[in-house]
Amino acid sequence: MNDYLNKPVTSVKGIGEKTGALLAGRGITTVYDILTIFPVSYIDSENISEEISIGTPAVYQVEIEKLTIYRRYAKRFSVINIFGKTVFGNVHIRIFNQPYMYGNLKTGQKIVIFGNMFDKDGIFLMDNPILIGGKKKKIIPLYPRLSTIGSGRVEKFIDSILLSIENIHELLPDEIMKLRKFTGLKESLKKIHSPGRDDLKYQEKVRERFRYTEFFIFHLELSYIRKKMSFRLRNNIYKKKVNNEDIPGDRVGFSFTEDQKKALKNILDDMYSKHSMQRILMGEVGSGKTVVAFSYLLVALLNGFQGAFLAPTGVLAFQHFENAKKFFKEFKIALLTGKTPPKERKKIVEEIGNGKIDIVFGTHSLIYEKVKFNNLSAIVIDEQQRFGVSQRAALFYKGSNVDLLVTTATPIPRTLQLSLYDDLNISSIRTLPKERKPVKTFVIDSAKREDFYLKLRERVEKGEQGYIVVPLIEDSENFSGMRSLESEFPFFEKIFSGIPIKMISGRTPEDEKNLIFERFKKGKITVLISTTVIEVGMDVKSATFIIIEDADRFGLSQLHQLRGRVGRGDRQSVCYLLPREKMTVTGKQRIKTIREYNDGFKIAEMDMKMRGSGVIQGFRQSGRLDFRLGDPKEDIDIFRLAKKDAKYIIENYSTHNKLISEIIEKTDKKLRSLNFS
Repeated sequence: MNDYLNKPVTSVKGIGEKTGALLAGRGITTVYDILTIFPVSYIDSENISEEISIGTPAVYQVEIEKLTIYRRYAKRFSVINIFGKTVFGNVHIRIFNQPYMYGNLKTGQKIVIFGNMFDKDGIFLMDNPILIGGKKKKIIPLYPRLSTIGSGRVEKFIDSILLSIENIHELLPDEIMKLRKFTGLKESLKKIHSPGRDDLKYQEKVRERFRYTEFFIFHLELSYIRKKMSFRLRNNIYKKKVNNEDIPGDRVGFSFTEDQKKALKNILDDMYSKHSMQRILMGEVGSGKTVVAFSYLLVALLNGFQGAFLAPTGVLAFQHFENAKKFFKEFKIALLTGKTPPKERKKIVEEIGNGKIDIVFGTHSLIYEKVKFNNLSAIVIDEQQRFGVSQRAALFYKGSNVDLLVTTATPIPRTLQLSLYDDLNISSIRTLPKERKPVKTFVIDSAKREDFYLKLRERVEKGEQGYIVVPLIEDSENFSGMRSLESEFPFFEKIFSGIPIKMISGRTPEDEKNLIFERFKKGKITVLISTTVIEVGMDVKSATFIIIEDADRFGLSQLHQLRGRVGRGDRQSVCYLLPREKMTVTGKQRIKTIREYNDGFKIAEMDMKMRGSGVIQGFRQSGRLDFRLGDPKEDIDIFRLAKKDAKYIIENYSTHNKLISEIIEKTDKKLRSLNFS
């Protein structure tokens, strides 16, 4: 990328280490990242309203008639009161906690402001307007607030950068610019950040090139990896033939469903083919996806090879390890995570290297550790972890001579399958094992919440066990009115007095989590009160109920994942949804959908049709990826176009510019460092 655009954010005037850290927390680390913080709207400073517009932001000119300031120094509180007149009448303007502005105002002065006027007892009142009089720009951009960094500071950062971009180079290849008829990089940035009135008409098209660029860079990395790693001839030959009917036996304790048999046959066909396997296994919640993955690893072990199972968290790695002990009873397996003691770690690494350990379970930190395998041939990756783009792509293709099975418990809509995984063979498990009954889903009126829990206590006293999920760890100003562990645990302690309950969250130390999960699994804890840390991997057959508080604020796929924590045994299980009293239209749609459907694939398709607005930030759905500007669901056509173009550019060396050469070089370096074999 252009050297200036690739500089760290701290090279921009006004951005120090503290502000840089705040921006980095939002994924903004370079000058280019700052330039792609786009305005959420614009103010036409010359479009001064001559009539009152209650409830709708507008531009007004006000002549100041009276000016006062009130300050409470001890509490760092101040309010500037401006009493003035407009063409439609008198107004009262209040500016809170900005005392420095008082010196810039005086009676008789005419100011131009932008804000939302409302009527309070017959007086036109406006709080904290934007003062736009005196600004050089006629069209004023309004930027989003980033943590404690206000809109005005963001504008200053961008204005400073725009003064230094006269000689920046185009990021996209010339062929792409001509083919897609995109406006040049410098011109596009100025049309977005310093637009003329006519530019406002074409904002969507101008911004499209930046969403395209983000997708294009993603697909460049992916296309390069696909080209480099595709059609690898098999180096590890499985001479001992294993049929899928030979595998379950007493290792599993139940017969495979038809979907499980079909998925395993697909895998075995790949393993006995002349090319290394690259397959994704999508399993409906509770469908037995993990046991199919274990069966794949078993074939490698029966042929004298080693296997590796990567889980997204240490807790899940531990649970997979515990579940694997019976399945791989005649083999030596090990668990290696960041919490493994140094002495034990050293021994495990040595035994992996000399072939004494057959399978190692661990987190993705295994990739980075200098673990040398004796004869690794089969890898399973639990794809729930939200890997970075290039890392995520590289994880699909570790090594040049191993088979790879990527598993996901979240069904991915077919439109995204074709865009993200068309290089991988796909297997799906949609049906549940015969002994499992579909989970019943009920919606509980928030007004009857306490009565509901009192009745639930009666059932718990009779031996039932389950989960209660709340969205937040602690109360937050950003999500006012939402329940948290901090605020609700005293309520649950009172409701379940005398009953063994426990609280768990992402902040709970890993060792303590493992202990809590084991005690819950053994029935020593009756009710587990948690955040979404239990979303994946919890396989407790005795759990028969789950309650999801503020359910309307979760995404569809996440609700389905949480519901999948119960119904894993042969007893009828129930999911209770407790939405807030006042739900958004989207929230109501999600609740209605999750209540009516149990099919994760159907839910995934419907989720794709819904916009993600209203979902708690951080609870983004699998398949959405961590793009800052675009969303593959909403911008699927641009996403596919970028993929098509990236493939063409990778295959035609003459089209490569500096950016593409840099991406290839960096991707190559990452691939070498991530090589697992």
